[in-house]
Amino acid sequence: MVESDSIRLRQVVTNLLTNAIKFTEKGEILLTVELVSSQPAPAPDYSQLRLRFSVRDTGIGIKPDRLARLFQPFTQADITIARQYGGTGLGLAISKRIVELMGGEMGAESVPGQGSTFHFTANVLAGRIAQPPPHTRRRDRVVDLRILIVDDNATMRRVLSEQSQQWGMVPVAVENPRQALEQLRAGEEFDLALVDSELQGIEGPAFAAEIHRVPSAAMIPVIFMMPLGGHADTLSTHVVFANSVAKPVRPAQLLAVIEKALFSQKTPAPAAPLKPGESLAERYPLQILLVDDNSINQKVAARLVQQLGYKPEMVANGKETLEAMDRRRYDLIFMDMMMPEMDGLEATRIIRQRQKAWPEYPNYQARIIVIAMTAHAMQSDREKCFAAGMDDYLAKPIRPADVRQVIERWGSLLCPAGGAGGAKPAAGLEPMMPPRGAAITSEPVVPQPAAPTAPVPPTVVSPAPARTPAPPATAAPSRETPVDLVRLMDLTQGDIPSVKELVIMFYDQTVRQLQQIEEAVKANDAPVVRHVAHSCKGATATLGMSPFAAIFLGLENAGKSGSLGDAPALCGQARAEFKRVQMFFAAQPDLAIAPPSE
Repeated sequence: MVESDSIRLRQVVTNLLTNAIKFTEKGEILLTVELVSSQPAPAPDYSQLRLRFSVRDTGIGIKPDRLARLFQPFTQADITIARQYGGTGLGLAISKRIVELMGGEMGAESVPGQGSTFHFTANVLAGRIAQPPPHTRRRDRVVDLRILIVDDNATMRRVLSEQSQQWGMVPVAVENPRQALEQLRAGEEFDLALVDSELQGIEGPAFAAEIHRVPSAAMIPVIFMMPLGGHADTLSTHVVFANSVAKPVRPAQLLAVIEKALFSQKTPAPAAPLKPGESLAERYPLQILLVDDNSINQKVAARLVQQLGYKPEMVANGKETLEAMDRRRYDLIFMDMMMPEMDGLEATRIIRQRQKAWPEYPNYQARIIVIAMTAHAMQSDREKCFAAGMDDYLAKPIRPADVRQVIERWGSLLCPAGGAGGAKPAAGLEPMMPPRGAAITSEPVVPQPAAPTAPVPPTVVSPAPARTPAPPATAAPSRETPVDLVRLMDLTQGDIPSVKELVIMFYDQTVRQLQQIEEAVKANDAPVVRHVAHSCKGATATLGMSPFAAIFLGLENAGKSGSLGDAPALCGQARAEFKRVQMFFAAQPDLAIAPPSE
């Protein structure tokens, strides 16, 4: 809080600004206030401050021989200037007299053709305030976040850099798009870009698109600084993750927009309806890779993606993922977390490292969206996903609606021109590890029977069956029911041959894996118990066998703890539950699947 003669101060500052505006046809006018000195005042809790006010312009300037007479009454620098711009010169003389009466001094420097700086000092009293305004102090939410500032005005770059540093951010300021892209392509990572919308040589949306083409910057929010009367709606329509702030940029307003861009949760705009006969793959033509070491999960995920018109490729672990990416480029990768040889976290970290060195890895140049698929829904697991460089999160068991939603969300980013109406992704996804990332679902660790979801549009790869049987009454999800047949029909769109194929695959896989678990328990091999039980848990949860999945969760936890004392009893429960599953399918008249030979 500052105490002074505000009327007189305003009168002097207004006079200097008015003159600057009058004599400046282009360029800028800058008003600054700086502290010259400070000393204790007689009054308690007050300080005596000496401030220096400066008004700098890029106007016509003043010749040295005329500058000395400028503060004399009725003196103007040049009679021709008086005719062109008007004015008597009385204002400067009066302003100088006011400043001197307040104990200050006034002066000026000028270079003809380059501009002038008028300045004065003033003594004021400063008292303590209980709490400074939020925009003037350090902000914990943005501390250490890196901000890229792009503005061709040196003053704006300096002011924005100083302001962001005051909040605890780490600014890097450049004057043109070329320098900004050089920073990004050199591997510099930023959490946010603040861009002048009137950069020379390129329009704002086009420059933002160039930023997002750099893999490491594909998801960063872009804030445009708009002139008065600018159309921010146009930018948000054509640029993903776009926000805007009006000029002149005020600190409080800018801070609010930065926090909104980084931390606000938004709901994606609904996609325009598909045209008759149009598949999601036609709207968003993406190359998709599915990564899972469990053949059941692979089969189900592939079918869900195929139902949307895609032809995904499948691999079994992180090592095979990198080998596949050496052969061709992928837009979207559904990545399991726990896999042998190389898990999903390590594979994703390597993908992001190779994107930074993309000239050596041509297939890594474009944006690559990595979606985590895991049964773990703990906050710490999500943070591990995003720390490794993953973009999104799907909790197992995955559902048709979840798969469709995640493809629409990221497809609208990767293919912004796709479809009528141009679906847009969320402008600021709620971060689990700020400021990036989002979670699609939040399922419990032990999956519960799935409720029926909205039907997937009929873009089926295989012909639909002539008759889709209604699930029998005995298939209603309950504790006693071994299989959620509604979920199984939902996964396959009621295609009986597909249901049979999945169940037979499940039988063959489970016979082998139960034997592996029992042998590992006898050998007291906890890591093998954990790994195989985790795989079984994923397959049973995917197929809607919640009681079976709960037993395998117990075995997985036993393997994780290293204590297998309860494992033999759990193996017995698993055998009994496997029999119940077989009896369930054998009793379905439309399926009649025979039990496996063990």
